[in-house]
Amino acid sequence: MAKITKIIVMLLLLMVTSASAYEFLRIEEGENKTFSQGARTWNFSVTTIRDGYTLLKLDDFTSDKIYEDDEYRFPDGTYIIMNSVLSSTATTDLIEFNFTWCGNCSDSQICHIYKCTNIVCGDGECHDSETCKKDNCCNGNIKNFTNDFYNCDGCGNVCDSGETCTNGDCVEKCGNGICDSDETCTWCEEDCGDCPLCGNDICEWTETCSNCSDCVCNTTTECSNGVCTGFCGNNICETGESCSNCGDCFCEEGKKCIGGKCTSFCGNNICEDDENCECSDCLCEKNEACIEKECISNSCNDNSECIDNNPCTADICQGTPKVCTNEKTPGCILNNECLKHGEQREEVYCSIQGKIGNTKNNNDECKYNYECQNNLCDNNKCSKLTPFRRLVLWFRKLIFG
Repeated sequence: MAKITKIIVMLLLLMVTSASAYEFLRIEEGENKTFSQGARTWNFSVTTIRDGYTLLKLDDFTSDKIYEDDEYRFPDGTYIIMNSVLSSTATTDLIEFNFTWCGNCSDSQICHIYKCTNIVCGDGECHDSETCKKDNCCNGNIKNFTNDFYNCDGCGNVCDSGETCTNGDCVEKCGNGICDSDETCTWCEEDCGDCPLCGNDICEWTETCSNCSDCVCNTTTECSNGVCTGFCGNNICETGESCSNCGDCFCEEGKKCIGGKCTSFCGNNICEDDENCECSDCLCEKNEACIEKECISNSCNDNSECIDNNPCTADICQGTPKVCTNEKTPGCILNNECLKHGEQREEVYCSIQGKIGNTKNNNDECKYNYECQNNLCDNNKCSKLTPFRRLVLWFRKLIFG
């Protein structure tokens, strides 16, 4: 049975000297609790308890993530500090905390038992915004003045380039008795000692395959600019090598080298993923035909077996082997009949875009003759057919069809 880890967060007030002097609440995750002291009322709720932090809501303001040892002050002056985060097997996540309120204290003050109290330098605590050498504190952050390069023996005392902070003094790096990461035996023997000698059968950090026999390359590599690197001929296909420039990268059976890559090809008797039935390697089954690069099982004997109930397709049985093809013809479907583009039927027409439309009355805007009831669109307006116009249209149809 899986254990559900629950978090108990203990929040203690900043500058606690006696827990009994502060207000105490225990709240489950998602629960709301109200506490009053005189005219002041607090409405607390816990929105989240996750992975060692909590989000605590006071009235309508939700805190940032509060981790262990974090101090936090709400905008109304309520102070808390997370003292510890405990894991529990309890069935409900909850927090326990003490709190106090002072209103809005200045940056040079802390809230202590409902009173704003001045920060005291030398009290052994590094308070928010405090700068005090006695408390090892720079703007509320604890510093180690004995070895901090940027705060050597005091806040803001930055050592010069080439120096390091040792015991609170900025000293030259070489000569401080410490072999720093940027020092070597070649220029700071005083700190890093003598350089190792070539010939002790140990490849030291100052030695390479180009300057010392202690660093011999293995049989699959060769020395190039002090580094053991692979080479063509070691039977290992390495970075920079390909089937076009090195025999170590030969292509497997069924593939050939094209542009430096081993690529499958039609004719190797292997139907590859990027091949289709148009390649002899991917022949269709006996009852299938290759249509548009796909094997289609659609065999037939005559056209009657290919009817798809679409009046605007030509249903034909053809090919070897014979398969049904349903070739679409231009037109519009109307009552199981196919109207040709530009053809009228009763009060509708088939447009050249293949859509059915209602015929238009005289003087309606139009673009094509077939849009008009009288089949005449003159100057973008549907017009009546005069006897002369009828005669002209009759001759045009007789001559041009």
